[in-house]
Amino acid sequence: MTTLAGVIAELSAGRELSPFDEEAVRAFAGQVLRLREAQGRLESEGMIVGDSKGLPVEHPALGIERAASAEMRQWVARRPDLFGRPVESGAAKGGGIGDQLAAARAAREARASG
Repeated sequence: MTTLAGVIAELSAGRELSPFDEEAVRAFAGQVLRLREAQGRLESEGMIVGDSKGLPVEHPALGIERAASAEMRQWVARRPDLFGRPVESGAAKGGGIGDQLAAARAAREARASG
């Protein structure tokens, strides 16, 4: 199981962060964990579940997944310096969730423009 500290370390990628940026990364990491947990529940339980009367309804994890994803996209848009593609240096190069989100955003923008 992924922990909050593990996601924070993945997102920080060895960078030194200001106290404000640390809190932003912590908030984003919480959304990453919510998204991953919701996706795990959906994978194991399916997107349709029974309500208290046994009627089929959308799994509540779908709403959690949508909300977490929306908040993560807002963070990426507002703080590409933290959650976009990191500036490559002699240090470790890309590969974290920030890179994955930046690549997905770039692909989406390319499809929209072309």
